[in-house]
Amino acid sequence: MSATQPQGGVVVSQGPGTGFAGPERSRGPGALRVVAPRDGFTLGSEDAPIVIVEGYVEDAEDTTVWLVANGYRAPVRVRDGRFRHAMPVLERTTRLWIEAKAAAGEPPRKSGEITVVNTAPGPVSVLAIESPLNSGAQLRVTASWRPIADRFDGVVNGIPLRRFDAGRDVEPSTLFYMRHVQSGVFSLIVRGDPSISTVSTRLYHLLNGQFSVRDVRSVPIGLGGSGIAARILFPFGVEWNQSEWFTGRAEGSDTITQFRFPEGVGWTERRIDLR
Repeated sequence: MSATQPQGGVVVSQGPGTGFAGPERSRGPGALRVVAPRDGFTLGSEDAPIVIVEGYVEDAEDTTVWLVANGYRAPVRVRDGRFRHAMPVLERTTRLWIEAKAAAGEPPRKSGEITVVNTAPGPVSVLAIESPLNSGAQLRVTASWRPIADRFDGVVNGIPLRRFDAGRDVEPSTLFYMRHVQSGVFSLIVRGDPSISTVSTRLYHLLNGQFSVRDVRSVPIGLGGSGIAARILFPFGVEWNQSEWFTGRAEGSDTITQFRFPEGVGWTERRIDLR
């Protein structure tokens, strides 16, 4: 079953039982309902590793709910009792549900749990554009790659990322993704129109085989320039600024090297490139 239509088409549940996710769905006042994707939905190897989670809430006071995905919690805005949220699913199995506040002393209200299967899990990076883009604004994301982390030769520039447009009423509405088939250092580079001074991005990837989500980062790209949204070392899936992953650091006049023992990993960057 193909999970995401070309150009980020909306995922719609099909077949018997369409409209509700799972037998344990929330009932009664303030119920939460997930209507897409359906339980057991499967992403094929050619699909974007992203699903659009769609549903309804019955309590008018629920203006924000929480999407829970394999332990990660994302706030989701509710408009007129409806929510639609684009969610990367990078592990082989992702369990999803929605939560909302309950009365004092009561556990959170929950929708039924659904499972999404990814037949081509990581290594993959998904860069979500969290800031809204003006109509007609152009944004491009590419990658550079070098095969050896502690050397600067063999750099390949201008590797395009695939784009997933979820739709204007979906948050985030624009995402870019890249499957990593080679080891080395990847830098994700954002370029935009001169009218775009900064963009807010969030990175999703796998770190040591576990789903990892980075806090929103502001990337300056003013005057038609470019900015680095992330630097990632594969096959480990670690970012340069995840200092807790490294066991040591050495600084030279022009470079900084971070390393990890006993694995023997060394990663060097030029100071000027880290500004």
